[in-house]
Amino acid sequence: LLLKILEEGPRRLHLMVLKRRSTGLALARLYARNQILVLTKDDLRFTPDEVRAYLLMQGFAAPSASELSQVLSSSEGWIMGLRLAILSLLHRGSVAELYKYLRGDSEWLAEFLTNELLNHQPGELRQFLLQTSILDAFNAPLCAAVTGASNTFALLAQLYSTDLFVIKVSGDGDWYRYHPLFQELLQHHLSVELDAPAVANLHRRAGHWLAGAGQIHAAVHHLLRAGAEEEAADLVESHMRATFLRSPQDALRLLDLLPPPLLQRRPRLLLDRCLVAAHYDDMQLMHYAQQAERALQEHGSSYPDYAALRGQLFIWFVGAYFQQCAFDTAAEQAAQAAAYRRHLDPLHSGTLSFLEMHLKRYAKKHDEMVQHAEAALSAFRQAEYVTGIVGMQRELARWAMRSGHGKEAARRFRLLFDAGHHQYVPAVLELTTTYFYAVESSYWQDDLAQAQLYQQTALNLARQVRNDLAIRLAACLGHLLALADNAGLGRESASKALDLYWDAEHALSAQTRQSLLVYLLHDVEARLLIAVDRIEEAWQVVQWEGVDFVHMPGEYAHSSLISYLRAYIARGIDLAAITPVLAGALAHRTAIDDRFAQLHLLALTAWQELRLYGSQKAAPTVQRASQLAKETGYVRAILDIPELAKELSGWENATLSASRPSSPGISDIDDLISLTQREQKVLQLLATDLTYEAIADRMVISVNTVRTHIRHLYKKLSATSRHQALVEAQNYGLLDEPDPISSSD
Repeated sequence: LLLKILEEGPRRLHLMVLKRRSTGLALARLYARNQILVLTKDDLRFTPDEVRAYLLMQGFAAPSASELSQVLSSSEGWIMGLRLAILSLLHRGSVAELYKYLRGDSEWLAEFLTNELLNHQPGELRQFLLQTSILDAFNAPLCAAVTGASNTFALLAQLYSTDLFVIKVSGDGDWYRYHPLFQELLQHHLSVELDAPAVANLHRRAGHWLAGAGQIHAAVHHLLRAGAEEEAADLVESHMRATFLRSPQDALRLLDLLPPPLLQRRPRLLLDRCLVAAHYDDMQLMHYAQQAERALQEHGSSYPDYAALRGQLFIWFVGAYFQQCAFDTAAEQAAQAAAYRRHLDPLHSGTLSFLEMHLKRYAKKHDEMVQHAEAALSAFRQAEYVTGIVGMQRELARWAMRSGHGKEAARRFRLLFDAGHHQYVPAVLELTTTYFYAVESSYWQDDLAQAQLYQQTALNLARQVRNDLAIRLAACLGHLLALADNAGLGRESASKALDLYWDAEHALSAQTRQSLLVYLLHDVEARLLIAVDRIEEAWQVVQWEGVDFVHMPGEYAHSSLISYLRAYIARGIDLAAITPVLAGALAHRTAIDDRFAQLHLLALTAWQELRLYGSQKAAPTVQRASQLAKETGYVRAILDIPELAKELSGWENATLSASRPSSPGISDIDDLISLTQREQKVLQLLATDLTYEAIADRMVISVNTVRTHIRHLYKKLSATSRHQALVEAQNYGLLDEPDPISSSD
């Protein structure tokens, strides 16, 4: 009857059918004729902007980015869940307080989910729901292992067909998950109806099945919930090496799962944590090495591979002392580690050679440095440690930079990028970091065309690994390059982008596990801010670590020193106070043959002297900086300080006798992203803070069509909110020159 009404009813009849299950009707013909409109739960789910607007309408303060993310994570856009959570609040106003009630076991939510859903399920299905609620994702075989049921395929099909808050997970195989709020309700009932040992047994079964399926992270989680700590630690230990070589980030997540007291009695795992810390240049490496030393003394002597573990320990002390620039002590530790070399596997043997290479460079023993470099590359290849190979070759290129051999650095970067490591996923972040240094090398040599090509590749790789820190760094470098290429056109675009970056709710904090990128990001941000005359903001950026170099003499090897000095001189306050710092840092960098830093320090000293004493007294330092810039090729150390470049009349033309190659656009939209004309119009209106309804009115389209365009925009821009979409659009240059909005299609 319903199908007959749909097919033969009067054209003015508009029938709305609400169903939790499939209708079972043959509707394909009507759908093909565009005579029916199907709204799924994805269409009904509130977007981030809609959730924000709803909270404001309900009397809450504007949520921060993190608060909105938490609310979206729990509710997944289910507006009824939000309404019920709000009912549980005594007073409205704080989104953080609301989040405490946005749980499946809170009063009104629990009553709704229990009475409307759970209590209507037959006994077998209800038991299945409770037992599988411990799983964040599940398929029929896993459910069978946990519940012992033989009909799990049929039970899952029944749950999914009734749309009972069961969501299909994308990917291979029939995997599902529960809505977070429904899962919390089920877990609450499980804890009430089953005793703790029975629940632990469910977790143990899940852990064993997942371990056999190679899902180690999930297996460890369940074993820990089952109270099987030693079994969980054994599982991590046995898979750590393979996990690290596949994905250092996954290895770090595995270690972070284990409770600290458990780690303290497992020396092998503590040494693995040192390995991961060294990979990320984590400044806590010394702390981790000391913990491993204590554990090895207390628990390690009975280990059959004790000699290998001792050798590993010395290696991590080498790395820790090297981080602190205590090169003599690091060399002593390296000598002790070398005594255990025959016990080391290729990964650790290569790491030792890598560190010895660095030490020989600082000792100015070039031949021995090359020998250790070759040994490290050979060992890393044997270990199939592609990330180490990339890092090793990057360091050789950076050495060429620091030694003042700009052309050699450029050659090494090209060789590395031509080696074809881009397809190896674990090395992508390492490659991204390497591209950033290649951008810097080309930039300081004033090869802006090459720098822009590297920057665009870095941006694409950063998006591929979804690393917000790297994406922001790539964007900042893009704007810095635009300013260098055409200061007049680039200044306004860069300043607009900085306004978006400097939203306090979206600012990125320092991440010690990515310290290489953090230091570079803050340096680039500070340079960009200085270039657009936002000096005080640059000063805030360089103080992110809280290190006061003026009152802490001797910190001449610190990674952020040059950034700090640049912003300090740009401010022009109490310039004489940094004279000892400049002199000490210059002497230190000269002693270790770091001509790249030496050039920057000379240029900064010349800038300081110009401001303090005038041209005549600053002339000798200006000339020294000029000469070193010509010798190394890193001429932008002069050009980026207008007062210095002005002092050297005609210097730029003489130094850059050949005109620079024309530069490609910073954001070549055709190469990076493609928007339809309608999407472009919606994007421009989003930037004006209009509501969806207002956008629909301006474009003479429906609100649902606006939502569809916005979903497409978010997907193309890898964004989850209006703010993030606008930031990404700014990075691509999509908002520089908005198209006029018209009401036509």
